[in-house]
Amino acid sequence: MRFLPTLGRTRINDRYAHLCGGRRFAHAKTWEFSRLCLSPAACPDMVARLMLGAAELGLGFGLSRAVGLVDAGQMRLFQQLGWLPVILGSEGRGAGALSLGLWRFSGDLRRRLARRAGIAEPLSRLWFDRAFGGKKPAAATG
Repeated sequence: MRFLPTLGRTRINDRYAHLCGGRRFAHAKTWEFSRLCLSPAACPDMVARLMLGAAELGLGFGLSRAVGLVDAGQMRLFQQLGWLPVILGSEGRGAGALSLGLWRFSGDLRRRLARRAGIAEPLSRLWFDRAFGGKKPAAATG
């Protein structure tokens, strides 16, 4: 999984802006979320843990939203987690559909994902704080 500030070059803006009528994303509190890759053998809790990490990153860096591509299989995973994106546009149909989505970060979301992942919310927050030292990257402070 990769997060990039939308103030710089991103996959969404460079290759997939047509999915939302040519709109470009460039906001300090909206980062691109991409390259979500999971092993088919990953346990269901692993998906929740990974998404809890994404939520911690978003909240910890003061982000409001993430924008990214999602395919039909990933949509099922997000639905199971209760964190569906708002779909801004799509191409293709069925299993081959590719959509541009917008996810919102919130404390309620973090609580739900922590519960689903089986990780105490304070512990998840502690891991983020230890990893990043409570510092926000320059692109998230605008």
